[in-house]
Amino acid sequence: MNSRLVYISNKVRCLSLQKRYGLSDQSIRNKDYLFVLKKVTASQNDELRQIETTYFPLFQIIKEDKESLIVKIIPEQSLFEAVQTVHIKDASVRLFISRLVNYFTDRGEKCWDYGHLKIGFEKKPLVMGILNVTPDSFFDGGKFIGKDQAVEHALEMIEEGADLIDIGGESTRPGAVAVSASEEMKRVLPVIEGIKKHSDCLISIDTYKSLVAKEAIEAGAHIINDISGTVFDEKMLGVIDQYKCPVIIMHIKGTPKNMQVNPVYSDVNEEVYNFFNKKCEEICSLNGGKIVIDPGIGFGKSVTHNLQLLRDIGDFTFLDKPILVGVSRKSFIGKILHVEENNRLLGSLSSGVYAFLNGADILRVHDVKATVEARSIINNILAS
Repeated sequence: MNSRLVYISNKVRCLSLQKRYGLSDQSIRNKDYLFVLKKVTASQNDELRQIETTYFPLFQIIKEDKESLIVKIIPEQSLFEAVQTVHIKDASVRLFISRLVNYFTDRGEKCWDYGHLKIGFEKKPLVMGILNVTPDSFFDGGKFIGKDQAVEHALEMIEEGADLIDIGGESTRPGAVAVSASEEMKRVLPVIEGIKKHSDCLISIDTYKSLVAKEAIEAGAHIINDISGTVFDEKMLGVIDQYKCPVIIMHIKGTPKNMQVNPVYSDVNEEVYNFFNKKCEEICSLNGGKIVIDPGIGFGKSVTHNLQLLRDIGDFTFLDKPILVGVSRKSFIGKILHVEENNRLLGSLSSGVYAFLNGADILRVHDVKATVEARSIINNILAS
């Protein structure tokens, strides 16, 4: 049995869900928590129906199709206290109820500790500074192609408050052409080593090539940031297993060369969610579950797809993994505001703040100082 959260974030989504699932306007409303369960067996259905009978209307099955159910949850403490005492025979139903209880009652801050390295998410959102040592990245291509320039810019971002530095040696902008692993390593390894001489800041290596990831970790990088979610190079899983390092898995449809050629989804949220659900299960045993998920804004998505993923970023919190969002200077902002890359700062900040307030843990940005200042204002408001 598979389960995913569908949070009704606004009236538009409410209406679209009513239409898609044939729900009446009395059955759901704005701010409801729905859980879509698929591949439900007859015995699992029976147990879920028994739970509904006992705890209605806090636990209510509002739609049933062949092997699928939609459950609406009213998040009251009494439900979660009581349902934990219920004897449930089926392991999948028991797991769903456990995840449900944990989601609403135990949302503690995550902290990863392995060896000398600790990654905490209490200072949310963490700010990841982008360092592209490429000649052709869409915003800063060619600016930091030299080692000294790149290291200097990394240290500037650290001084401005970056919590992580993400180093990439191959452009993954729409239409980008791949480079060889040797060229990529030639660009990134000296920069990693140069940063390490001056700072102990966390470093992620932005690559989908297992060889580059391996050499970068050996050179001092801490995290692998794979835009393909380990799909492009099957040996990436072996590197993660060998070094037990954290990994950021991103969703992409297609490749950088063709990903923006008319991307189509029946339901972009569901496809991205199911991808993460499967990948997290695959990777979890390799590195102790140190996985960050990135919905891949702009990677095989139209403007509408990007907006829907951002609107419903809270859906992905049910996976109980830190969420990274990268919206910095991207084209969907330019298409909405009719501005070029140099004039997309406000669009980047507002999109990032929205993502943070709805569940994002890390913001990947070009503009570290402005993002850190925005974080300070938002966190002071939240703490007042």
